Amino acid sequence: MLVNKSSIVIIFGRELASIYYDDMQFEVRFIPSRHVVKLQQRALDLVEKYKLWPVLFPVSADAGQLERYPIKIDRFFDENISQNPQQQIAINNIVSGISRPCPYIIYGPPGTGKTVTMTEAIKQVVTLLPNSCILACAVSNSATDILALKLVEFEPKIKILRMYALYFDPNKIPQKIFFSSNFSEEDNNYFYPSPEELETYDVIICTVTTAGRLTSECLLGHFTHIFIDEAGFCMESELIVAIAGNLDLSKTQLVLAGDPKQLGPVIRSPFAKEYKLNISLLERIMSNFQLYKRESDQEFNQKVITKLIKNYRSHPDILKVVSDLFYDNELQACADIAKVSKFCKWNVLPKTGFPLLIHSVVGKEQREGNSPSYFNPEEACVVLRYIEKLYEYGASPQDIGVITPYCKQVQKINILLQKHKMKRVKVDSVEKFLGDERMIIIISTVRSNPDNAADDYKKCMLGFISNEKRLNVAISRPKALLIIIGNIHCLRTDALWDRLITYYIYNFHLISLNTDWSKQPKIFHAIIQ
Repeated sequence: MLVNKSSIVIIFGRELASIYYDDMQFEVRFIPSRHVVKLQQRALDLVEKYKLWPVLFPVSADAGQLERYPIKIDRFFDENISQNPQQQIAINNIVSGISRPCPYIIYGPPGTGKTVTMTEAIKQVVTLLPNSCILACAVSNSATDILALKLVEFEPKIKILRMYALYFDPNKIPQKIFFSSNFSEEDNNYFYPSPEELETYDVIICTVTTAGRLTSECLLGHFTHIFIDEAGFCMESELIVAIAGNLDLSKTQLVLAGDPKQLGPVIRSPFAKEYKLNISLLERIMSNFQLYKRESDQEFNQKVITKLIKNYRSHPDILKVVSDLFYDNELQACADIAKVSKFCKWNVLPKTGFPLLIHSVVGKEQREGNSPSYFNPEEACVVLRYIEKLYEYGASPQDIGVITPYCKQVQKINILLQKHKMKRVKVDSVEKFLGDERMIIIISTVRSNPDNAADDYKKCMLGFISNEKRLNVAISRPKALLIIIGNIHCLRTDALWDRLITYYIYNFHLISLNTDWSKQPKIFHAIIQ
């Protein structure tokens, strides 16, 4: 199926040719599965039934009502945590149950180790609270598998069930957790344990949607802790599926890990956005409830929320941009400086020692036929040239990621790289890079209209790239080198981009338009075709 701006093209099977005639009319219906929607509706009904208001609408009077566990952690399984006060506070408070029945939030900016913090907390709960039973969830199967992989090798061994939905391709189950999953090699199918069997596991790991099946098994009161990773990326009604019917207000500690300043739920319906379905539970709680806001001394209330500030991913100069723009200049660079300085002496950099540059290209945004998606051949040429020069310097395909907001530009760059035998470089949208990282990130912004007069660039329509959360995700992915390619005159019409570009100019991290790179006749013609 091909989606155009105002039409779609559908390819039918050969059988249709024998009965087709000119002007034949068709009725086409798109029937989505109602299963997930029905789970969400049931979850909302259970919220009313079990009066889960302290979880969804937490206030100071509710926090800390339940008895705390008098526990002090003496040793961390991940030794690096002993050097991170914020992680220690979060883990200690989660284990002691200090916020119950209100949620405890691990506010984790990019690269600060929120998943590490969560898995360490799970290990400590299992070790120090022997009668605990844990449900650990994430939105996607890939994020859920990461949780499982971090827990399956834990010593001493704990009994884990990685529970998949029936439709999940068993060939995609990571080998290390295959025998901890609910897939039976003997039957070549998935199985669901009985309620009695489920109660024998220390930790059950699944997506938030699959967790709705546990509600059907009547396990209310069984789970002492529910952990949800990437909670900022999860639609609120979707997240409620995992907690309504599984969370007991009298005993269960809910832990949400995420970052409200990065991408939220993917919602396309304007009607749904009008009613705030694009706002996650994590973001709604942090934005609307005083209990989770900064106090008068500008600190968060650590009884209910901890902000992680030590970044283990990025070079200090890359991190400074992210920290200044989005995180109140609080993030601290803690990455291995030798590793993240690998490209600081690259001879293409405008300023040696500073692994950032912006290449201004006055290209032209284009669309093919009726396609609604944009591409920019000039920028695609520049992307190719940077990758070639990075290869010459010793970079590998696995080191490089290319982020661009339009699927047509993704397609064009991929075709270009394949023709030059560079197809192993990951080229994708911002959404597909969420939770990912690369040594090098190249961003192609695409939008540009050079026909505008210099004083008329304010009419530029930046579309996707003017979204703050997308920009945050994009520039926080690289470890060692960040390259931005775009028309700076257009980009500077957006206030946030203007701040970013001003930082580049101030630090001399700017390369002007290089016509030899952006307009090479053979490559340029191939892209347009």
